[in-house]
Parts: sequence; C-alpha cells; structure tokens
Amino acid sequence: MHAFRNQTPIQNSSHCKFYLLMKVFFSLILAIPLFVYSQNESKIRVMGEIRDAGTGDPIPYVHARLQNTMIGCSANGDGKFSLILDKSFENGFLIFSSIGYKRKTVKINEILKNNIITLTDTTIVLENIVVTSPNAEAVILAAAKYLDDNYAVKPFHLKGFYRTSYEENQHFVRLFEAAVIIADKGFHRAQGFQAMVEQYRKSNDYRQFKWKQGGNFLFSYLKKDNIRNRRFFLDKKLTTNYNYKLEEITELDGEEIYHIKISLKDTAEVSYNASAYVRGKDHSVLEVNDVTAVNRVKRYPLSDSLQLAFTGGTTRVKYVDVDGTLYLATSSALSRHDVFDGHGHAKGTLDMHEELIVFEIVPQEKKVSGKVKRQGDIYLADYPYDENFWQNFNMPVDTRLSRKIKGDLNEKEDLSEQFRKNSPAGK
Repeated sequence: MHAFRNQTPIQNSSHCKFYLLMKVFFSLILAIPLFVYSQNESKIRVMGEIRDAGTGDPIPYVHARLQNTMIGCSANGDGKFSLILDKSFENGFLIFSSIGYKRKTVKINEILKNNIITLTDTTIVLENIVVTSPNAEAVILAAAKYLDDNYAVKPFHLKGFYRTSYEENQHFVRLFEAAVIIADKGFHRAQGFQAMVEQYRKSNDYRQFKWKQGGNFLFSYLKKDNIRNRRFFLDKKLTTNYNYKLEEITELDGEEIYHIKISLKDTAEVSYNASAYVRGKDHSVLEVNDVTAVNRVKRYPLSDSLQLAFTGGTTRVKYVDVDGTLYLATSSALSRHDVFDGHGHAKGTLDMHEELIVFEIVPQEKKVSGKVKRQGDIYLADYPYDENFWQNFNMPVDTRLSRKIKGDLNEKEDLSEQFRKNSPAGK
C-alpha cells in the first residue's frame, strides 16, 4: 500500500475490484514457476568469485571442497568457480583453500546470497623479513626422493572435465570436450593410469594443417603431469641439471610452504623456468608451473607436405590435500608450434590447448570399462551426444580462452549444432 500513497486514489469501486483481482491473478502466475522449481529441482548450482581480502583482486585456481566429502572443484584463472550439488547439501559448507591464503569455510546458503568470497593473504616475502630458510636445492632433492611416499598409494578414480582445442594462426579450428574418469593404480606405479570417456562432444574439424595422429592426446596429456610422472627437475637423475632459488615462504592450512624458482643450467637449445610449491613437513610438491622456450628450433616431418616445429609451451599442475592424501585438482598445458610445408616454407602457427578439472575423488579399486586406448585419435571415436547430460554437467565457468574458442567456432557454424552433427545419431 505504501507504494501508492502519492498516486491518485481509485474512485470507482468496480475498478478497485478489477485491480485487486488482476493483482491476485498475476501474483499467482508469478508464484507458480518458483513453486515448481523448489518442488522439482534436485540440484543446486553454487557459483562464486574468490578475491583477495586486502586488494580485492581475483585469486586464481583456489580449491573449493564440499565439507566431509571428496567432491569439489578448482576456480578458474579469474577466481570464478561453479559446482553442481544435490539440493540436500544446501545447508552444508564449502572449504576454500589456496597456497598463500588462510583456509576459509563458508555456508553454501550464504554463497547463494552473496557469491563473493574473500581470503586473507599469509605470504612472507624474504626481502622484507629475516627467517631461517632451507636450502632450495636440498628441498627439491628431498621432494624427488620421497615422491612415492607423499601421494596416493592405493588405487583411486578422478572424475572430471577434459578439454582440448587447436588454434591455427590465432583462430580456433577444433574443439573436443569430455566428461572423464581417470583410474590410477597409485603413485608407486609409473604410468599406472588409464582413462575412460563417459560423454564427449566435439566441433567440426576446420584444421588447415592435418596429419595422421598416431597417439591419443588424452593419454599423452596425462603424461604431462610433472609431479605424477616425475618430469624435469623431479626426475632424480636430472635434478642436478637445474638452478634453484627460494623465492618466498608461505603457508597452506597452517603449514609452511616453500616457493622455489627453478631454471635449467644449460640453455643452449632450450630455456626452462619453473615455480614449485613444496610443503615443508614432508617435502610433497603441491604445485608446479613451468615455461619452456626452444632456442634452436628443429622441424619434424608429419607428412610429405607438412612439417612441425615445437617452439615452446607452458604447463600447470596443482594437487590438493584431501583427508591427508594428495590428489590432482587441476592442470593445463599449451604447446606452441611453427608450421612449414614440405619444402620448408613457413605456413603459420599451431597452438594446442588442454585442461583438466577434477570434480570428485573416488578412493577405490574398480576396473574402468570403456577405457581410452593409448593409440588412436579419440577425436575420431564415435560417442552419442547427450545434450541433457551436458546441461546438467559440472561445466567450469567460462574464461577468456574458452570464450575465444567458442566465438571462433560459432563464426563457422552454431557450436551446439556442430556438437549434434558430430554425434553418431546426428550423422
């Protein structure tokens, strides 16, 4: 009634009755969808953005875990996250943790009302304070030595989202997305993992530079996990080939974390620089980010008319502690190439982007059916496209990269239509 105090009063009683009836009618109409949603919806989507409490800047790749479960997700590079949960968890809590910040537990109902979560920085910069610092090389040597002891020994499954895309001359020409299950027999088993595709969807193949691919890029991608596969400075035989510097001491969940900068000593052919975050109490490596640049580029023939030269790339891998055991949380990789024709003439550039985001950890020993073969291009495999599955899947929040991928491919043809057409049912 207060909203109408300054308006001209309605004098005609019939008009009053009509007005009241219409008001009640439209109130009921508007209430119906809300009532249906609350009665029939069994899932909730929890979305938010994580920021630094001091600066207000987004915090990338923060891990969010549903309390007392092994369900969670990692925020993207912009600090944004999305997690689909059963509605029964609406009164539960999400635990947010990231290296260099205090852990925070937030009620899900509160996030649904205010989706901005702030974390407090706890980093100690060595230039500003005198601390007792460990020898950086000794920390990495210990990390490589105890690698088998610090990670899951018993078999487990990781459920998540995998995406790979091809970019030619700064335009995306192919996309593959899949809901995957990765079965790992334990860290003591070198390459003791296999992958299964639950569902997948793919764009049309607009590549100009094509060749017969002999390896499976999903399985090859899993081998790029520098921690799981003991690559580069984590290979005990190669550890002394690198320089090490303690950059800062920070913390995670109240435990000391060493941030160590790493560089390759001999850079005549390849430059390699990395950042590693190592937990002090057990020398477990929690995160590795690296950049490779090739100083002497070599061309490799892929066909009579195509040569490829790897020029460099980046990888990022992050692990999370769940109930005292470390598991993969998220990873990404970028490989850059120059393309030449069969006569060595430059034809352009080709970049390959990949990422994996884990949503659930299942500690069990169970054979995975429908595993991905180590050989053969999974892009060429036939899986039925289930649109309803993807509408309810735990898709990560779009980033600048994913928006660019979709935008480039949508210019060719509606991407949803491409997904449908590239399913066996759509052919």
